[in-house]
Amino acid sequence: FALQRDCAALLSNQQPIVMLKVETRKAFNTEAGFIARNIMAAMGSDVFNLPFSEDDFLILEALTDVCGRKDTLYSYCNTLIATVAGLPVGSLTSYNGADYREKKETTFSIIKDKTGFTLPQMDDETSDGEYYLDSLAVLPSMRGHHVGKILILQALEVAEGLGFNKVSLIVMEGENKLKSLYEECGFEEDGIRNCFQRISDRNEAR
Repeated sequence: FALQRDCAALLSNQQPIVMLKVETRKAFNTEAGFIARNIMAAMGSDVFNLPFSEDDFLILEALTDVCGRKDTLYSYCNTLIATVAGLPVGSLTSYNGADYREKKETTFSIIKDKTGFTLPQMDDETSDGEYYLDSLAVLPSMRGHHVGKILILQALEVAEGLGFNKVSLIVMEGENKLKSLYEECGFEEDGIRNCFQRISDRNEAR
């Protein structure tokens, strides 16, 4: 995990227009709504631009419930928050792959009850023995200030502290900018997964 340990060295080669002090911390349950919107953004929804559709509101409400619980994939307990001047500007939700199937069932049962959405047939995103970076999103106004990279590096430190030597994530096909960001943090391509009705590149840091 050499790349995730020295954030200052990584950032020294970058020259953002404005240097912001970005800090990370664990999420609070009161931030479930913020996390839910970021989960939607990570899944490809344009949640930062109004108007919201009725379906968007239903999904956001369901995900807010999901994110406020402790027993779901997208729980606040699994989420790191990036802040600038004390205000949340981004989040990364990640967890132990061993918990995936059980918490996936709980997560999408809640969503189905509230929205009627049934999860399509898809490959498992992660599995036992790896730490999984699920959903990363940064507010549009804060992009370009390394917020996403700082969250990724912090999550890698968390994974290392928990004893994991494998960290994985999935990047949607066509998301080349995101893929480049993950590669800068030490991830490399490791196959294809069919997730959320889109073919995704799977990446792995060893």
